[in-house]
Amino acid sequence: MVYWELREAGEEDPAKIEGLLRKYQYVLHPQHFHMVGMKHTLSQVGGGGGVW
Repeated sequence: MVYWELREAGEEDPAKIEGLLRKYQYVLHPQHFHMVGMKHTLSQVGGGGGVW
């Protein structure tokens, strides 16, 4: 489920990735590999202005 949403979001749209982070922040552990991957992607595309 998370995997497919991440694939659809791609790596070029930080807003979509931030939306997924917000959606799953209370479902997945902060160190879950999907959460860490989303945070890493945001840091690489310059959208890391959030509280992540």
